[in-house]
Amino acid sequence: MTRYEYLKSIPKADYMKLKSCGVLKSCTDFYIEIYDEFAMQVNSGIQIMQAYTNVSEIMCTSEESVRKIVYNLTKDIVVE
Repeated sequence: MTRYEYLKSIPKADYMKLKSCGVLKSCTDFYIEIYDEFAMQVNSGIQIMQAYTNVSEIMCTSEESVRKIVYNLTKDIVVE
């Protein structure tokens, strides 16, 4: 399970509690939005590099930030 999948699987009430007590960053919603937009563009057939550029323009952030966010949200969660 990736970090993105895990965040999307948390019930909304629990998600809000985790954000309010500081376990999740306040910008987590923004990160999820960026990833959703990126995934939508890639799934529609746009090349990955162009998707980074498009998402950075749409979300008013740098391509480097988009790359880091996508990279972090696609990492697998290791549970031992």
